[in-house]
Amino acid sequence: MSLTKFRINEPDVVSETIDGETVAVSLSTGTYYSLGGAAPEAWSLIELGCGVEQIVSDLTRKFEGDHDTIAKDTDLLLKQLLAEKLIVAENAATEAAASEPPTAAEASTPLPYEPPILEKFNDMQELLLLDPIHEVDTDAGWPAAKAAEV
Repeated sequence: MSLTKFRINEPDVVSETIDGETVAVSLSTGTYYSLGGAAPEAWSLIELGCGVEQIVSDLTRKFEGDHDTIAKDTDLLLKQLLAEKLIVAENAATEAAASEPPTAAEASTPLPYEPPILEKFNDMQELLLLDPIHEVDTDAGWPAAKAAEV
């Protein structure tokens, strides 16, 4: 994947990073994800438009850890994000036309490295997929679903 560039699969995916943890929600499946370890930093670099090599390079500068381990872990994370359809590959024309995006700020002292973690949750799937305009009980309001018609 070293020559590939990715982008967040918007508008189907929304995310927010709070206190070093990124939460991403797939609006098309109702599944939400927690990104931990080095994954939030990788996610923010994807948001900036960085290619795989730039992501690995920035993570290697930011964290204590050898380049090969970080590259392998990043490759695995990107494969997981692709499989979950949280990110999509950019086509070659888009990649060639884009200028190199700014990189994340470097830490003065490298931080301890924790491999990227992607956790998947679907316990709120029905609620997240509920159409707040059409599929709610008009008396109770959202998030109460309409009773099934028989």
